[in-house]
Amino acid sequence: MTTRPDTVRLVQYAVSFVGLMVFLFAVYGLSSLLLSQLFPATQTLISGSSLRQQVSYYLAALIVATPLWLFFWRLVQKRTESSAAERLAPERHLFLALTSAIGTIAALFAFHTILRVIFSLPAEHETRQVLQDAFPAVIRIVIYGLAAAIAARTAWRENRLHNPPQDLALFAVSGFALTFLAIGGLTAVSGIVAEIMGTGAPLILGASAHSLTLLVAQAAAWILSGGALWSAATIFLRSQTAPLAFRLPYLYIVLAASVAMTLISGTDLLYEILRRSFGDSAGWHILQDTLPWLVVGSTLWIYHWALLRAESETEGEHQVVPSDRRLAISGYAAIGLAMAAPAAAILLWLVLDSLFGTHRTYVSGHQWWVDRLSAGIAILAVGLVLWAPSWRLLQQAAQDPDERGRIERRWLVGASTLVGALAAIGFTIAFLWTLLQALLGGGLNATTDSNLFKYLGTALIALGIVAYYGFSLRADMRLSPGRRRARIVALVEPGGEPLLDELRQRDGRRLQVQGYLTRRIEADHLGPNAVRERLDAPETDRILLILGPDGALVYPYTQIPETEVQPESPRDTPLPAPGS
Repeated sequence: MTTRPDTVRLVQYAVSFVGLMVFLFAVYGLSSLLLSQLFPATQTLISGSSLRQQVSYYLAALIVATPLWLFFWRLVQKRTESSAAERLAPERHLFLALTSAIGTIAALFAFHTILRVIFSLPAEHETRQVLQDAFPAVIRIVIYGLAAAIAARTAWRENRLHNPPQDLALFAVSGFALTFLAIGGLTAVSGIVAEIMGTGAPLILGASAHSLTLLVAQAAAWILSGGALWSAATIFLRSQTAPLAFRLPYLYIVLAASVAMTLISGTDLLYEILRRSFGDSAGWHILQDTLPWLVVGSTLWIYHWALLRAESETEGEHQVVPSDRRLAISGYAAIGLAMAAPAAAILLWLVLDSLFGTHRTYVSGHQWWVDRLSAGIAILAVGLVLWAPSWRLLQQAAQDPDERGRIERRWLVGASTLVGALAAIGFTIAFLWTLLQALLGGGLNATTDSNLFKYLGTALIALGIVAYYGFSLRADMRLSPGRRRARIVALVEPGGEPLLDELRQRDGRRLQVQGYLTRRIEADHLGPNAVRERLDAPETDRILLILGPDGALVYPYTQIPETEVQPESPRDTPLPAPGS
């Protein structure tokens, strides 16, 4: 059972949160300034007037924020002491989650700075720089780390961190830590490549190849700070037996970033390799820019794809394309097609420029074709490698008629058909415009002939995509079972929230929650799988769900039209007992 949102409670927690954040900021700023004046090496970093101005600023913020935070926090604490249900309020969950997440992330940045300073000590000869970097970081990790620890401890004592805001906070912290770990990996791989090649070129984070100590300090600080927190967050999240509200969105966000890193860097690397294989004399310094992104991106991709596969296995799904991976595989197919189709047009235009001798219009030189051929082959190869296996899996899954009606497949097939049709129309118009202009007196020449074939060829490529996906769309519409979208109204029994979240998030169903029952209804509840079957094949256009901890009651019903006369009950008829 949860406590419903309340406007007064929301205002109290919001003002208390703002006051707390300003309080932490002011305490951190004052402490850093005061500590800097205790050491001669850092006393001269700030002038007297600037010191007075900053101290006044932080004191003013502290004077205003402290009473606001304490007063409104005392108000919400009184509400919590008067009613145990207040501990389940969504505003309280959000307050504790935001405080713990912001404090942890701020402490993470401070921890990274401390590690960087420690690892850089053998190469750092300026005491002032060491103190300037280390002391504020130590103060920040103490202040924000303490705030995060208190908020997390409070949330743990009250609900064991089992609520959606805490899930979101944990995944946000995990995402920041994973970003730190990825930056460290990029720095390390880039430094290794630079050392092997002996380029001595600037590295990602500003270090240089001849300064090995600074390079190790940079990479180690990112890897150790991010890796430690990410490992701790991962272990804790894996230990949770209850479904986590934002696990799938988190996995998809990380997959999107890692796929982008891998595809862009992999395509760029293949393009550069092809250029050099076709005779380009450029050096191999490009490896320092592309190889780190490819290594780190592919590692993240493989790891989190394995997690997504394990998610389906945990749920016991044995489909060709489980529901958790359907969106990702459809996205792979869409990205692959979006790369392969333009690449085919690039190669076609290259051939036509060569046949008609129109390449001099754009570029000159005896190797005019190298860049375009390399880019076309690289993009086409990567696009096909991504599209072919993904689409094959989707086609295998489409042997099941139910799979043809999935929203992800409908979007993929429909969008591909629509975009292909628009491209075909556009290039057909360009072809006819060029042809009519030539027939009406413009005349034909090599450039006009080349453009005519370019536009026509590109239109044919687009029409091929339209035809292929158009027939797939037609087959899907013909073979997929008709699904009526019933309006689902839900009542939630005590303990029924997990099933409600599962139906909403995993199955993507729209449920309108009418209220929360005070006690369970004594009846035989259907299991989650049986509930899904009843919702997939509704008997009417409306369904009433009563969700419990171990299943649900499903009642199809039909709304009485407004024009129909409502039957009246006798005035003396007693009302039914609750739960009857």
